[in-house]
Amino acid sequence: IMSQSGVTKEHFKEFIRAQMAWNQALSARYRSGEGGSVTEQDAVRRMLDKGGSKPTATEYMLQQVIFVVPASERAATLAKRKREADAMRARFSGCNTTREFAKGLIDVTVRDLGRVLAPQLPTDWAEQIKATKVGGATPTRETERGVEFI
Repeated sequence: IMSQSGVTKEHFKEFIRAQMAWNQALSARYRSGEGGSVTEQDAVRRMLDKGGSKPTATEYMLQQVIFVVPASERAATLAKRKREADAMRARFSGCNTTREFAKGLIDVTVRDLGRVLAPQLPTDWAEQIKATKVGGATPTRETERGVEFI
């Protein structure tokens, strides 16, 4: 059958020889350590040996508190809602107690934003979040939804 399709015994032997040589070349390369798989730890070790610093990333666990102000009542209630938000922010002691504080308040929403790395912070809040101490809250801001802080 093979000779009918144009594959001779010599051609087949050459094909097998090439396959075996290729496998041997690859395994020799990976055993020598050149171009083999590099673990993350190896990469960090090489970088530190060359005088670099270890990479770091700051991760934030964020919650957004929104004191809702309906558009129709914005002029009348915005100042009152800002005072309420500032009062809650002053008592704020960490994300664990946010929902307890918000339970007794009317039209207050607490949104869990989850874990966010520093480069992925919302651009309009990034500077305020970075300036806030751990367990603290950003200053209040007036937005189209009402008065907010993170």
